[in-house]
Amino acid sequence: MGLHLRRSILTLSLAALLAPLPALAQSAADKETARGLMGEGDAAFEKKDFNSALQAYSAAHAIMGVPSTGLALARAQTHLGKLIDARETASAVTRLPAAGREPPALTKARAEALKLVESLEARIPTLTVSVAGATADTVDVTVDEKPFPARLLGSPSKFDPGKHVVAAIAPGFQNATAEVTLAEGAKETVTLTLSPVVANAEAAPGPVAGPVASVPADTVTKKGVSPLVYIGFGVGGVGLIVGTVTGVMSLSATSAAKEHCTGNLCQPAAQDDIDSAKLLGNVANIGFGAAILGTGLGIIGLVTSGGSSEPAPSTTGLKVEPLLGPRFIGARGRF
Repeated sequence: MGLHLRRSILTLSLAALLAPLPALAQSAADKETARGLMGEGDAAFEKKDFNSALQAYSAAHAIMGVPSTGLALARAQTHLGKLIDARETASAVTRLPAAGREPPALTKARAEALKLVESLEARIPTLTVSVAGATADTVDVTVDEKPFPARLLGSPSKFDPGKHVVAAIAPGFQNATAEVTLAEGAKETVTLTLSPVVANAEAAPGPVAGPVASVPADTVTKKGVSPLVYIGFGVGGVGLIVGTVTGVMSLSATSAAKEHCTGNLCQPAAQDDIDSAKLLGNVANIGFGAAILGTGLGIIGLVTSGGSSEPAPSTTGLKVEPLLGPRFIGARGRF
């Protein structure tokens, strides 16, 4: 075997040893599956369905592990706003060893991955989280419900763009939360101020309470209102009702009596209606008089009401029942 041939064999052997490990284990079926996944990912990417593209590219990269599949995955992550993951994926692509005679497409993908890493460095926003009111070693801080290391408090940290929720808890302090929306390339600071928990009201000193007088449930205390207000307007209301009802009945009886009368001459059959009309008219007059008197007493009570506290009469104990009969009308009350 010539020297030139031996050198060629040695070169091919070294190239095989330096090739990426996943490529050595790839079968024809694996490659065909990866090609199909890349085709699905490209179609979804063109439709701006980046979630579907991400799934397809991720599966293809898991099979092939070459720069072209890694670059496609990093680009899908970038479009979804997962800038930190995209940078890590692209950085891993730049570290993939090159085969001795790899296809130009792989070399180009590695170079484009390096450019993507450099562009993402400036696009990833930073957030500085600080806590006031309590010592850092006693505070538990979370960002988007994930633990945030205490050693990073006060230092800029990388986060993906978008809305983030920062929370802090500490024994003896009230919880504190804050929301922040990070734009690409932004540099924001969030300071959570923890306030001590206020002691229970039972422990706080206060005025000593004296004996409390019990008030019956069926009484309502009205400060400064004279009893004449309730009595006067109550009597006035009953008088008005009685006067109105009996007045109407008196008019009805008078009308019935006129049917048996010609001028001032009336037949004996009209006598009962005449008597009823007179009686009801008198009762109506008495009712309207009571209404006027009661209203006057109520007004006097309002005028003379002073600043003292007086228990109001219980309205639940007042019962008024109208009494109607063929020759009488009235009302019966119970206080």
